[in-house]
Amino acid sequence: MKRTILLSILFIAQGAFAYFDAGLNYTSGSDGYKGQDAYAKIGTGGFWVKPEYSSYDTDGIETYRKYSARVGIERDLYTMSAIAGLTPEVTHLGNKYENKFVGADITFSLNPTSGGKKRMVGPNSGYGRRSASGVTQIDLGAGVNYINHTSNSKDLLQLDVSLFAAIKILMAQISASYTDSSYDKTMTINNVGGYAMNERLSGLDYYLIGYPESNVNVKVDLIGYPMVTPFLSYNKTKFKLSSEDDVSTYGIGAYIDLNMVGATVSWQTIKFGSDRNNYLSISAGLRF
Repeated sequence: MKRTILLSILFIAQGAFAYFDAGLNYTSGSDGYKGQDAYAKIGTGGFWVKPEYSSYDTDGIETYRKYSARVGIERDLYTMSAIAGLTPEVTHLGNKYENKFVGADITFSLNPTSGGKKRMVGPNSGYGRRSASGVTQIDLGAGVNYINHTSNSKDLLQLDVSLFAAIKILMAQISASYTDSSYDKTMTINNVGGYAMNERLSGLDYYLIGYPESNVNVKVDLIGYPMVTPFLSYNKTKFKLSSEDDVSTYGIGAYIDLNMVGATVSWQTIKFGSDRNNYLSISAGLRF
């Protein structure tokens, strides 16, 4: 991963990149939640690298960090990529947790816009995104991710298989994703050593604590307005092991398109038992 990040820096230093896409995100929410995300995607000749960083903390929980690097191939018809990363060991209330992960994905664009470099759905959609030009576009993709959790010296292997799709028709862009998670152990606290502390699921602006069983995300973008694209989102997560059986998240927000610069403001609300938590996210992206 260090070599990938170094390669990214060399691209910038030598001025060899054909396109550049970077984004920052900040999330604040209930119980003192604070999260940060950042990425930089640099490409040339159809090849790109994308180092990523993410962290969060909340009341009573130490800061959790995640480092990763994604490499991929960009074509008008498809984007294919692979990712590897880790969450370094962190100790919370005497419990130790860390993870490592690898994955791969592919996204196809039917009727792709020329020189798009940005998909409507999937891992390569980014922050502060702009709606694609053209009357109709369809993106279809799939991904797989292996996560090795280590909690209090006990290992657990998680396999995520994801399917995602998006369609743009006139003034509506509709996207959806589904992820199924399976594990190599019977899911009990004693077997796995504790809850996963670094689960960032598709469509969510915040981290969940627990091991998911499935995750569904649906989003509708209302494109066609000058500079501003409002959107609505819904997410349903079921768990194999958590303090909650399942949770639903509702969101509303808007993209702001300033040509090479884009911004996103979103608000999500989720109910845990009798408590309702709210999260506000602000993102900014630069692309040329």
